[in-house]
Amino acid sequence: MGVLRNPNGEYMQARVYNLATAVDSLLNEVAETHDIKDFEGLRKLIAVYFESADKEGFIFDFDEVWPHAGYTLKGNAKRAIVGDRAQGATARGLRRGIDFDVSVTPSPGQYGGQNRQQIFLTQKGLVKFLVGSKSPAAQALACFFTKLGTQHCTALADEECAIPEHYRASARQSARELLDDVAAIEESESQHDAVRDRLAEIHGGQVEFTFPSGGRADVLCPDVVIEVKQAALWRQAIGQAYTYSIEAKRKGRVHLLSEPPKEAFEACRGIGLELTWGVPDAFPAMSQEIPSS
Repeated sequence: MGVLRNPNGEYMQARVYNLATAVDSLLNEVAETHDIKDFEGLRKLIAVYFESADKEGFIFDFDEVWPHAGYTLKGNAKRAIVGDRAQGATARGLRRGIDFDVSVTPSPGQYGGQNRQQIFLTQKGLVKFLVGSKSPAAQALACFFTKLGTQHCTALADEECAIPEHYRASARQSARELLDDVAAIEESESQHDAVRDRLAEIHGGQVEFTFPSGGRADVLCPDVVIEVKQAALWRQAIGQAYTYSIEAKRKGRVHLLSEPPKEAFEACRGIGLELTWGVPDAFPAMSQEIPSS
């Protein structure tokens, strides 16, 4: 059992949620009950939600979401969100400004034209949208997102722990030992930046690369995308590395500055990410083996 934080900011006891197993079982279930034409698009949708599950905002593009929501026509899917004007005051739909919002891009034509509307959903709006389709595949997806949204936190061990202070203390000690061994790094540089630059030097990549979609990877190499994070942020690193590797069509790697927990190995292995840690050249005996269960 671990101490997790719910969306209201209150601590609660909940069983550790295994991301890798959940993603694989969910995709298998969806594949059996729904004709999926864009399987990688669905995986990316899950990765975006996983990366942003502790945030609020309009982060889901309707055009990318609706093909996986069980609606046969795009128009029906749109009306499920914005409502039906023909029904007037009884029009059903989600709450604008809370569950969804609409971005309007003016037509560039000289004499005007039809403005382009783009709909974005929040996390809760996405779940309501999926539930409204009553499709078995969409219901499974909504159930998964609900669990992910309420249990997204630092995964601790499978043992009982009332408060996470012990783990925070262990992380601080690990970081302190790392800093003592890295004498070659100048004090003016942060450990994160030094490791990031060293990885780019070793693999011949670019640092702080910004993608057209607005995402930014720590290191973009010819064959791999690398995200560098503290061990405590391994979930965030996995979400970013997975999303960016899909966008850049490269292998994804998570590089942590100190030894990760066992759950990080399981999550990376489940979605095909490589996991490394430590400071390059400073720890020649650094182990990268997956620990035995």
